[in-house]
Amino acid sequence: MQHPFFTLNANQVNSDEDPRVIAMYMYADWCGACQAIKPIMEEAKPEFEGQPVLFVKMDMTNDFTAHQSKLMAARLGLSEIFEKNEGMTGFVLLLDANTNEVLDKITTDDDKQGIITKITNALE
Repeated sequence: MQHPFFTLNANQVNSDEDPRVIAMYMYADWCGACQAIKPIMEEAKPEFEGQPVLFVKMDMTNDFTAHQSKLMAARLGLSEIFEKNEGMTGFVLLLDANTNEVLDKITTDDDKQGIITKITNALE
């Protein structure tokens, strides 16, 4: 299996604002709950186009992807949150981008409207 990759530097990012909410998706290919929530999240995400929400996937599928996710969490200043949830999958944490406070949690119990409501409330 090939792992897609990309490089991005600050000059390539065109954003007038920093994110206010980080939606940190704890994911793994082998996770049944992840497979259930994935299409619902993909339906909900376009509702936040142009809004200050950063969607990130912490992929725990294997040792390589878990290590890459750990590095990404560190780069984003989310190491403490990542370590508390390392190895757990099937949910999305909504974090205050400034304080890293967990504002809410999206699970398989949430439908599209529930996800939209939780993210909208986190932005307020």
